[in-house]
Amino acid sequence: MIDASESAISHALSDLTDAELITCRKDGRWRKYRASNTAVAMLTLLDGVTADE
Repeated sequence: MIDASESAISHALSDLTDAELITCRKDGRWRKYRASNTAVAMLTLLDGVTADE
């Protein structure tokens, strides 16, 4: 369980969508989110970086 209000989560998802880090699609009354290709590429790059770099 996430200890955050629905409003806070909605705002965070909106910010991530605006930053093109996630994509959103409507499925009936639901919105479905997934990591964007940009986010996946960034995480892949960061996965090989250590704290010393």
